[in-house]
Amino acid sequence: MEGKKSDRYEKWKKLKERKKGLTAIREAADTDTINKFLTSDLDLERVNHISGAIESRNSLKEAKEITNDEVRQLVSSINKEFDQYRFKQLIDECKETTVRQVVTTFGLGHFVSSSKLIGDKDGGNVTTKFNFEKGITSTAEDQHRYEGYTDEYDRSEYEKNFSKIRKKEFQDNGTIINAYNGKELKKDGTTHLDHVVSAHEIDADSKNHLFMTDKERLEMSQDKTNLKMTDSSLNQSKADEPLSEWMEKEKARKVILEDGTSEWKSVKNKDYFDVDEEMALDVDKTARKTIKKKQTQAQIKKQGSELAKTGAKEGLKMGLQQSVGMLIGEFAAAVFDEIGDIFKSGFKNGQVDKSFFEALKIRLERISKRVLAKWKDVVAAFKEGAISGFFSNLITFVINCFITTSARMVRIVREGFFSLVRAFKLMMNPPEGMTKKQVAHEVTKLVAAALVTTGGILIEDSVEKFLTTIPVINAFAGFASVAIVGLATGLLTTFVVYGIDRLDLFGVVAAERSEFLSEKLDCMMDESLKNVEEIVCKDPVIISWCELEPIVGI
Repeated sequence: MEGKKSDRYEKWKKLKERKKGLTAIREAADTDTINKFLTSDLDLERVNHISGAIESRNSLKEAKEITNDEVRQLVSSINKEFDQYRFKQLIDECKETTVRQVVTTFGLGHFVSSSKLIGDKDGGNVTTKFNFEKGITSTAEDQHRYEGYTDEYDRSEYEKNFSKIRKKEFQDNGTIINAYNGKELKKDGTTHLDHVVSAHEIDADSKNHLFMTDKERLEMSQDKTNLKMTDSSLNQSKADEPLSEWMEKEKARKVILEDGTSEWKSVKNKDYFDVDEEMALDVDKTARKTIKKKQTQAQIKKQGSELAKTGAKEGLKMGLQQSVGMLIGEFAAAVFDEIGDIFKSGFKNGQVDKSFFEALKIRLERISKRVLAKWKDVVAAFKEGAISGFFSNLITFVINCFITTSARMVRIVREGFFSLVRAFKLMMNPPEGMTKKQVAHEVTKLVAAALVTTGGILIEDSVEKFLTTIPVINAFAGFASVAIVGLATGLLTTFVVYGIDRLDLFGVVAAERSEFLSEKLDCMMDESLKNVEEIVCKDPVIISWCELEPIVGI
């Protein structure tokens, strides 16, 4: 009896050794570490003891010798399985990306950008000062303002009601003071009203035409800070020049000397007209400050309102594009899967008792359920699209403050910004369990996809023009270009993303491979131990050893 117990105890010890060996393999699941582990003479004995577990043996026979090559073969087969898994992912991604590009970016996106009602235009949706001066406007109203800006300057428009204003000043004030030197003026024709900032300077400023109506511009020019009393000779001499420049100008004038004689001298205007320079510059500064303030207020009012309206429209447009595109894309994918299933299993899927229409109904219901199941993703896509549409409109406006964007560039900004929004969202709120390296890896792929999409949009017009030269497809050039460029862009995006995976800049794929290998070894170990323990643990003597283990220190 004691001999049997001793044999069983030996078997139990061997089981313990196998567990230790498998644990060591699991903890060293990456290929490099396993190779080092396998080439160590000290650990080779442990490897030899786990052969029964690796081969899922169902008994406790003597441990069979296992060579390094056999273990490497095992690791290699698991790596191949991982590569097949990644390749399947690539194919699925390729199908999804291609459908999305054809339907969303180059399908709906092409329609939206080329539509006369809601399409993109050169210079964006809001006219900037930079574009206005070049005659590039976003609305018919702004075009009308530009025509007024380029019309010949009409002084009389800015001197409306001058006689009434001067008459009222004479009536309301006992003394009329020259604004440029503080001296008293006569209440007659020798006293004039003067625009401190000249009407010509106001009319020549593009901002005043773009941001203000004719009435608002007139009211600004006749603001009390800009309309001052002075003598007629000074007013006529100053004309349309800025006050600070006019004061410093010199002119040859006949000057009466103390002895009563006269001579010609070069005299500055401020000296000849007895201008108090400090007082005059203060008047000029106040007038310009008021004009600047009114310009800013008018700009905020006009462009702020336009940015809000066009941003909302762009947000709605982009939101609908993404959500509808997702629905169409999912529908297309579901239809393709059903077609594939028809080729594989037959239209009725083996249910010969079903009629054609019954089988069709089942497939349509399956497609419908699959599309409807995406409603949360559709809402998320609309939200992302709306945000990117609103801010891409704002970015387009900022760019147009310095350079003029083409209609195609507007579309590039919108589509590119959508990818950046997704990348930013991923960085700010990554899914639970995603590491920083994984986030960086995914963001890199999103940015790369955005660049590929940009290239596709840039060549789309050229492809369409080329297709119009082919008589057979001339009438369908627009649709054909969408399909061709969308398909090519989708495929290229997939290959670029695959290339980034292969480069593995952040070691993410290597970590996934290691985790995959570890999980497979875990599964093998668990299955082997389960089979072994099913045999061993039925024996009451072995069970007693299990119970005594904590006591005897086994």
